[in-house]
Amino acid sequence: MNATSISIIVAGAAIAGAVLYAAGVFDADTPDHRQAVMAQLVDPESARFRNETQNDLLDIYCGEVNSQNRMGGYVGWKRYIAYGPTPERSAWRVHIVDRTTPGSRPC
Repeated sequence: MNATSISIIVAGAAIAGAVLYAAGVFDADTPDHRQAVMAQLVDPESARFRNETQNDLLDIYCGEVNSQNRMGGYVGWKRYIAYGPTPERSAWRVHIVDRTTPGSRPC
């Protein structure tokens, strides 16, 4: 993936998050890492989280998320890793992977 593609993806995620925030999907008490994960879901309001951990040395959160698809059914628990902002990158970066993906263990 080249730098232009990455920039477009990051900008899209930031815009989606801003739209969802303005729509009231996120409340003020929702942690930033959860907001970043929810911004990538089809139905962020249905998100359920479990098994969350934080890397104490780095701004990295790991856990599992389950949410509804367009048909209203829950898709099953998927692992996520959320990387916090850095001086080089102002937005959160989130990877959501299938639980069965080899090497997808959180933190």
